[in-house]
Amino acid sequence: MSHSNSKSPAQFTRRRFLQRGAGLGAIGLTGALGPMGKARSALPAAPASYTDYRALVCVFLSGGNDSFNLFVPNDAANYGIYADSRQNLAVPQADLLPVTPLSGGSFGFHPSCAGLRNQFMAGNLAVVANCGPLAAPTNHTTRNDFLSQTVPLPTALYSPSDQKRYWQAIDPSGASNRGWAGGVADMITPAIHAVLDPTAQAFNMNISLAGNNLMQAGATSTPYVVNSDSVALLTGLNTNNPTNARRLQAFNDLLSSAQTSSPLIQESGAVMERARDSVVSIEAALGSIAPFATQFPDTALGRQLETVARMIAIRATLSVQRQIFYVEMGGFDTHNAQLDRQPVLLAELSEALDSFLRSTMELGLQDNVVTFTNSEFGRALPSNGDGSDHGWGGHSLVMGGCVSGQDVYGTMPNLTIGGPDDSSGGRIIPTTPVDAFHATLCDWFGVTGLLGGGTVAPGSHMDQLFPSLSGSAFPFPPGTHNLGFMM
Repeated sequence: MSHSNSKSPAQFTRRRFLQRGAGLGAIGLTGALGPMGKARSALPAAPASYTDYRALVCVFLSGGNDSFNLFVPNDAANYGIYADSRQNLAVPQADLLPVTPLSGGSFGFHPSCAGLRNQFMAGNLAVVANCGPLAAPTNHTTRNDFLSQTVPLPTALYSPSDQKRYWQAIDPSGASNRGWAGGVADMITPAIHAVLDPTAQAFNMNISLAGNNLMQAGATSTPYVVNSDSVALLTGLNTNNPTNARRLQAFNDLLSSAQTSSPLIQESGAVMERARDSVVSIEAALGSIAPFATQFPDTALGRQLETVARMIAIRATLSVQRQIFYVEMGGFDTHNAQLDRQPVLLAELSEALDSFLRSTMELGLQDNVVTFTNSEFGRALPSNGDGSDHGWGGHSLVMGGCVSGQDVYGTMPNLTIGGPDDSSGGRIIPTTPVDAFHATLCDWFGVTGLLGGGTVAPGSHMDQLFPSLSGSAFPFPPGTHNLGFMM
């Protein structure tokens, strides 16, 4: 399938890129450095061979994205229910950007989301419906169950920090400080070394452009953290003036002296030496690649995703087979001024995601890179007068050439206030567990243990990452764990 790019070349110079860096961003370096019928280029054979390159890119929408305004029912009956429930927050039906999912139904994207709408209709984007944290089977959690408290519920519902933990942690109860992406790196890095060799995944699998985060925290692996806009440099240690040159010489002398010190100091020095060497290597590699023809928007998210695209472009220099990126966009806690703020937020999201996908097409990697959105929760349906309050379930997006796009996965909720999917106050009960969403991504990424029909094998890597799906802790029904949105 062909895609055209009508935007002008990006004015992204090496100077502009490097000027964004400040501070030491390397942490714990591991090495020296749905249905559809589209024809697509085939990926290499089994993910467990790890001979191909694959990347996951998490875009976390911080604050609680009001996704029921992002993707809206567009048929007369369901739009009427939506409009009644959303009151003055409802997007006018005439303004919606209509889409026709392959599995049926009529929906529309928010009018600020032309890029998302176009990628959906091109088959490159899917909607994961009504996703969220659950502690009991989705087909058992009803409004009556919630009100009568006859089923276990996630703790601290509607709390942003607690619900973010549910999206990111292996054990959201707080017993473990490991995240699912950190767990993936713990499991897959040794497997890649065993199947190929240790140099095949010499650099950190996890890279964050939004600081430290729970999702990428592993037991034996750590993320490589860079500035929100670029790869971080060693402040005061570059050699562009005599003072910095002397500092660099002193720094190198300290590293040399560490080799004759205690084992603890030796290891600390080795970490710093790897940090220094990796920054130099990455700086040189980024300076050698050509700018993208794709024009990225000059927004916080656009700059983060442009940096992700450039890091993917130097994957050979980093010697990586698998990468997981984490970026974050704030501002979604729209308790007030939602009608003014949400169009701006969603436009930034749509434009940045659209540009990022087109940059992966330039690299010929659109089938190897999957981008997905997370957020603490959706928002309550009724207006509080000027905005919306914290909710529970909400829609997520998944995008890439290997996504079975132009479709909706999971069950769209009934948006009636006081209806069967309303826990209370218009807070919609999720019908798709977030664990199943992430497990589907991990299955494509090469984590073992998701069997035919979507059942999780007890004791497998998948079971360790998402224990609620195995049936040993919570009886989620078999066959509900692979949502089917990946080819």
